[in-house]
Amino acid sequence: PWLALLSRQLRAAADARETLRDPRDFVIEAARAATHVDRFLDEVRRLGLPPSRFRLWFRCDELLDLAPRIEHALAVAREDGHEIWLRPMGVENFSPTENQRLNKGITRAHVRGALDRIAAWKRAYPGTLRQGNEFGSILYTPWTTLEDLRQNLDAAREFAPEPRFFLTRRLMLLSGSAILRLAERDGLAHPADPAAQRRFERMRACDPGCRRFPDEQDHPWTFADPLTAAVCEITLRLAGPDRPEHRTALDVALAPYRHVADDPAALLDAFQSLLDAAAAHPGPPTAEALLPAFIAALRRVEQAVPAATRALMPAKWDEALAAIARLRPAWLRGFAVDGVTRDGPSLEVRFARDGHPFHVRVAPRDDAGEASFLVHRGFALIHEGAWPAFGDDHRALIALAVRVLDRLLGAPAAP
Repeated sequence: PWLALLSRQLRAAADARETLRDPRDFVIEAARAATHVDRFLDEVRRLGLPPSRFRLWFRCDELLDLAPRIEHALAVAREDGHEIWLRPMGVENFSPTENQRLNKGITRAHVRGALDRIAAWKRAYPGTLRQGNEFGSILYTPWTTLEDLRQNLDAAREFAPEPRFFLTRRLMLLSGSAILRLAERDGLAHPADPAAQRRFERMRACDPGCRRFPDEQDHPWTFADPLTAAVCEITLRLAGPDRPEHRTALDVALAPYRHVADDPAALLDAFQSLLDAAAAHPGPPTAEALLPAFIAALRRVEQAVPAATRALMPAKWDEALAAIARLRPAWLRGFAVDGVTRDGPSLEVRFARDGHPFHVRVAPRDDAGEASFLVHRGFALIHEGAWPAFGDDHRALIALAVRVLDRLLGAPAAP
């Protein structure tokens, strides 16, 4: 039944191609389409769909078990001109204690095996299989300890996920979940302490995106270990999104060092220094008390940040943000600038026209990857979200943005 239903949905999408924003990009939520990916691609071939992109989600351990099915699907996709995009694999946590609590059971051996297999498939099926270096992760839970964080840091150095994302993700306690009941049993849900409530509101800014239905409630929680809470507070202010509405003295103190988070290796070194400072901390287990020792270590880490990264941050990005926000509507082919925000080492530019969003991330050139659709002299453009039907108006809009950004961020071509 699942394949027949999915087939009808694919046919309906094919019949409505003229009305879809991107008629060749399919996000496949059905779990059986992944576990039976060979049958799924055979059905796509039977339907005669034009070359399309199929975004599928696999667990690391499932991917290894399903290798023969995936290889069959890749062969069919290559012959028919399709692409298979692997959505971020949910590792959640590299601490066995935490992952057991999250009922995940994925080990570092699973992750290494999956990444090695994906790399081999990319070589065998170039242009057919695509996957970013991303994991679905949950670093902070109510029960997280400093040792759990150390194990995750060690894994981050091995597997190199995007550290700004990896180091700021937290657990969502959704209504009706077993993990919510566990937190309630341990007295860690719905904290009455005002400081814990303020901390959780700041944590909401790092939404891990686990909510599947609009009426699902994300219940507040606090940490069992106050030193872990302090580490989380400092990390969010160093590497998380800047939220003026939640700004405190901690943000002011760390603002001169936020550019450290723009260099992946430096950010991991900074997190290591923070864990070391927390482990040796003799005073009250608060972020404010821990901050002086951390800033002393952070200054040493800062010296290792490459000069090229320091040159781009922070002033030039802020200038670019202001310049894009000032673009005149008459220049924008009917689009409007729906918002421009700075998120660490990048800008998110949100255009919209007739209710259809078109979001672009402007990132340093060194961050260019498979998701980049333009790599310029000093920056890369990365599309965010579902890809729209890319027409002349979109190209004109991108050309305008590139001219504005080039004046501010353009760098001499490498010799």
